[in-house]
Amino acid sequence: MGARARVLLPPLPTLAVWAVTRYLLLAQLIDFKTRDGVMGLTLMWVQELLAGANPYAVPGLAYPPAAMFSFVLFGGDSALDTYRTTFAYSIVLIDFAGLLVAWWAERSGRRHAAIAYVASIPLMGPVLLLWRYDLIPAVLGLAALVCVLRGMRNWAWLLLGVGIAFKPYLAVLVPLWAIWEWSAGRPGRGARLARCAALLVAPSLIAAVAMLPFAGLDFRSAYSSQVSRDFTQDSTPAVVMAELSKAGVGDQRAVFSQECLCFVRRGSAVPALRLAFNALLLAGLALLAYALARGQADGERLVIASAAALLLLVLTYPVYSPQYMLWLIPALVLLVGDRNGAVALGLVMIATALAAYSYPLHYLALIEYDPLGRRILIARTLEHAAALALLAGWLWRSRVAPMATMARGAPSRR
Repeated sequence: MGARARVLLPPLPTLAVWAVTRYLLLAQLIDFKTRDGVMGLTLMWVQELLAGANPYAVPGLAYPPAAMFSFVLFGGDSALDTYRTTFAYSIVLIDFAGLLVAWWAERSGRRHAAIAYVASIPLMGPVLLLWRYDLIPAVLGLAALVCVLRGMRNWAWLLLGVGIAFKPYLAVLVPLWAIWEWSAGRPGRGARLARCAALLVAPSLIAAVAMLPFAGLDFRSAYSSQVSRDFTQDSTPAVVMAELSKAGVGDQRAVFSQECLCFVRRGSAVPALRLAFNALLLAGLALLAYALARGQADGERLVIASAAALLLLVLTYPVYSPQYMLWLIPALVLLVGDRNGAVALGLVMIATALAAYSYPLHYLALIEYDPLGRRILIARTLEHAAALALLAGWLWRSRVAPMATMARGAPSRR
């Protein structure tokens, strides 16, 4: 039993660091005085769902059905204070699952993945980590990427599909993954891609069917609203708008939006900037796909391309929330054994600390784009851009596997 535990669990020092840091996060959250309104809203939607009502009657609700059902599991029939507590402890359990997945990767050849995970996740801070659900798709994405590295193709696609069902941002990886699957070189590519597509969409379809009795087809707004959302005040397009405003090009002040219950920037530059950033996202994905396809599209290079694609999405997406930094960490902890990956993770960790520092303590500075808010947002944007350039250059230069192949990494149908 002891030998088995040593294999399944990380070393005692890693476990100790995880336990201490997570305890401190929980202790900070308990002492946190400012009430974060998102918990009250989440509880309201879930209680409506449990009562058989339609939670998607709220305009602009952008949480897909799988996320809504997960909120129920966090204790949706309880009082608000109890709900905050059960939500936080549930996220800690999910975080421990993420540690186990990172350790699974480390004992298979990913150097320092577990301790990198332990060190980077707490930088979100207690509010952004323990009162948000983004860690669920992030851990699912991590597990999917580890399955990629181990050649467990079917499991990789299924886990990616479950992650997309919880948060659609992971869909940005699908074109790169399709290249990886196509490049496997075995007969029956069409049938194999069809099976992968079925594994990918099945979780979202199941969650949608389960939501039908409550919301009909109204849940579609959780997906359709993503393409037309305003520029939240700390997204990269909003930063560009604020800089244009400081240069005297238009008046793009931040205003409060009832749809997202957040501050957004509106102005005459929005249509042109939306088009420009959408084109930048598509062009960047095309370049990453080309770089992946021009060499050996193995699991090693796919992880690099996936991490770069997530950075590109965060840089170009019109909506930014500080907890979105959780999207970036999982793929990067798998790359920390190489200098390029370690530097990229370091840049993202600094940006993550900036996000936690600015919310909620300096949220007003971001809204007003005062000197402090401007420095925070520009620094975060530059750090993301530098990490993206580092990963993209690394992918472009590496035509063969850039790191040691993981144990049991041969292609598998599991």
